[in-house]
Amino acid sequence: MSASKPLVSVIVPVYNGEKHLTATLNSIINQDYEDIEIIVVNDASTDNTLNLAGKVLKNSKRAFKIINHEKNLGVSAARNHGLDASNGEYIWFCDSDDLAEKNFVSSLYKEIEDTNADLVFCRIKYFYEAENKIENKPIKLKKKSLDPGFYLKAWAKGKLKFWSVWNFIFRKDFLIQNKLKFSEKFPLFEDGEFALKSVALSSKISFVNDELYIYVQHNEHSTTKYRTPKQLAYYGELAMWRAGRC
Repeated sequence: MSASKPLVSVIVPVYNGEKHLTATLNSIINQDYEDIEIIVVNDASTDNTLNLAGKVLKNSKRAFKIINHEKNLGVSAARNHGLDASNGEYIWFCDSDDLAEKNFVSSLYKEIEDTNADLVFCRIKYFYEAENKIENKPIKLKKKSLDPGFYLKAWAKGKLKFWSVWNFIFRKDFLIQNKLKFSEKFPLFEDGEFALKSVALSSKISFVNDELYIYVQHNEHSTTKYRTPKQLAYYGELAMWRAGRC
């Protein structure tokens, strides 16, 4: 019998996700990494999300928790509560309507262990449900580095994007030591803020040059994201702060 590896906590915030949650949870359940706990945070859904999550997870062989909000608090609060309840040494924030290749966790775990990085990310691909089409999203980097400043400069030049967290694995100790939580004051792009702050505060960062996370564009999705004026001002300040690390 092989020795157990560090636990990875997969945090899945969900609100009215009954249409897509089963596929997402099965994508996590079927990971080839053995030591996973799945934490679903039901943010006061009004559909059958809560019962569906319980049914799927109880039929799996994975450790799991379901946190149920009586009041809708938003995705940031849901992720924060999932993080507080996690037992893992590593954290993966997965959206409730996306998918991942079966070696997502194992590949990012190997990279973070081999490099002793604080966080590791991978390439993504888009799946357009209506057209049944996959679109790749290459990372325009000519080399690999463990220096956060290298990646922040690449971000500033548009060579890669830190606008979400679902294609990352984080060391939980790193998040705790830096008191990193999701901002609950912005309704959009809160995950981009979290990702940028994490990169800026990290000592080492690395990436896996494979498309392991599948961002699903469902028929009901809008392809346009909007940011509020307050967010734009905030990110101007964050960019100035970031420049000091580059």
